[in-house]
Amino acid sequence: MKILICTDCDQSFEYTKGHPSPRCVACRATHLKAYMVATRDRRMELRRKNPSQHPARRRELEKTAPRCSYEGCPNPKAYADSLCRSHHSRLVRTGTADGLIQRIKRDGINVEGYRIVSDNGRKRGEHRVVMERMLGRYLWPDENIHHINGQKADNRPENLELWSKSQPSGQRVSDKVAWAKELLTRYEPRCLA
Repeated sequence: MKILICTDCDQSFEYTKGHPSPRCVACRATHLKAYMVATRDRRMELRRKNPSQHPARRRELEKTAPRCSYEGCPNPKAYADSLCRSHHSRLVRTGTADGLIQRIKRDGINVEGYRIVSDNGRKRGEHRVVMERMLGRYLWPDENIHHINGQKADNRPENLELWSKSQPSGQRVSDKVAWAKELLTRYEPRCLA
């Protein structure tokens, strides 16, 4: 048990637990009450200076604030370029505000121009489904489909070509030979026989 002297009233008091306080119990209560009143007064002054911090005023300002200009966006606040944060970040990353959203336009055609079909409950590009049926197998991850006439919605088998973007990872001759053998095994196995 410690005997301390109060810094406010100069009376001695006993203090038994934790970090010793420089004030007695009565002075501490007075100091805390004065601190709370000062804090409340400071908050009220800030509200008077900046009314947008008051909840009722904030709701009123949200009604008149500029909204996201992207059609159908529920976000009420515009961030930059008259777009909300999510549409603005998509615009910066992809060059278009709706670049990450798979939007289906008329006749099941997405914004990139590819026809989308449901294949076993999964939405996929029709050109990939048609090519898989032509080959009788699933496509490899390094394979893609090229439309000969350039029209992405024209998925007739005679308009589709299988392209491969595979390439060897190294430049050693042994790596290139191994890659060429793998490629021939995949596409023309009778050439190796």
